[in-house]
Amino acid sequence: MALCEVGDVKVFLRISDEDKDDLIETLIPPAQAFIETFCGQNFTGISEVIEYFHGGTDRFILKQYPIIMDNEYYDPLSVYLDTNREFGDETLVDSSDYFLDTDCGIIYFDYELGKTYGSLKVVYAAGYGENVEAIPVALKQVCIEMVARKLKIGTTGDVGLISKGTPGGISIVFSQADLLPEHKLILESFKR
Repeated sequence: MALCEVGDVKVFLRISDEDKDDLIETLIPPAQAFIETFCGQNFTGISEVIEYFHGGTDRFILKQYPIIMDNEYYDPLSVYLDTNREFGDETLVDSSDYFLDTDCGIIYFDYELGKTYGSLKVVYAAGYGENVEAIPVALKQVCIEMVARKLKIGTTGDVGLISKGTPGGISIVFSQADLLPEHKLILESFKR
């Protein structure tokens, strides 16, 4: 799944013909890759994440979000607390001891955890997966506008051609220089 579709870019640019569909389709994956790298998130996939935390607080901010609780491939969120860092089944924390904000990826405990280094292990699945409607509108719009800008530049000159790969092939790369200030502000809000 992509952050945006060919049709989204065409609507934004008010393009009705199909002449540029292949180029738009070629531009979307590198734009998405740049956005995901910039934010440090895998927005469109679903991946299992394992994180370790130190105590001394009652809340923990997970690196990836949204948290997926019902998934056929991964178990729901599991939280282990073990000062010996062995994390066996007997160290699984009861879900009634914490609240999980699945949209923001924050775990709030009912109590402050001790200050033991690496004593908390969290295993979870994160990402929007196939749920296109769940992708934040602002994130989708940044992707659309980045692709649209690169496409417009391509009609007047450079298409963002950085290197040639295989004979006849091209490699299109997005960089910080492609970000408008308002896009950077939006993407900054998705960084962890």
